[in-house]
Amino acid sequence: MPSSAQPEAAMEPNLLEHGETTNCCTVLLQEVEIYEALRQHPHPNIARYHGCYVGENGGFRGIYLQRYSATLKQRKPAVSEKEKRRLVRGIRDCVAHLHSLGLVHNDLNPSNVMVEGDVAVIIDFDSCRREGAAMGVKGPTPGWGEFTGYATLESDVRNLDQMERYLLG
Repeated sequence: MPSSAQPEAAMEPNLLEHGETTNCCTVLLQEVEIYEALRQHPHPNIARYHGCYVGENGGFRGIYLQRYSATLKQRKPAVSEKEKRRLVRGIRDCVAHLHSLGLVHNDLNPSNVMVEGDVAVIIDFDSCRREGAAMGVKGPTPGWGEFTGYATLESDVRNLDQMERYLLG
């Protein structure tokens, strides 16, 4: 899918920039599997997935996602208390949706939540796994979770509480 066909989308990441290591490809293919599963069970607070980019040689090059204007971390200073509460509700609703599908995000933090208008949109599903699955090389952002080796609902719940404290004090 050429980028000109989806101007509102962005390819992330470009595997050419990562040297196409086996580890990188494995992580991105796992992320694609999650996005494909979420495509069957959409939610307004999950990043819109447009598909994959395959290079001329048939190799996987990246993921096309909706382009969003700013992260929660960037927008926090300009967001009112009322908006912050609405954003927290959206994040909690999204995580409840993921958990209802047996998925754990595993890396909830202000840089992995985009804000578009007054809607929180969770991105970065490369750490997302089925509940109980081994995490492999991926895990939470330092300061935003504890690496346990396995995907647990409790880790998302702890991160939700931390996110709420971050936003609301």
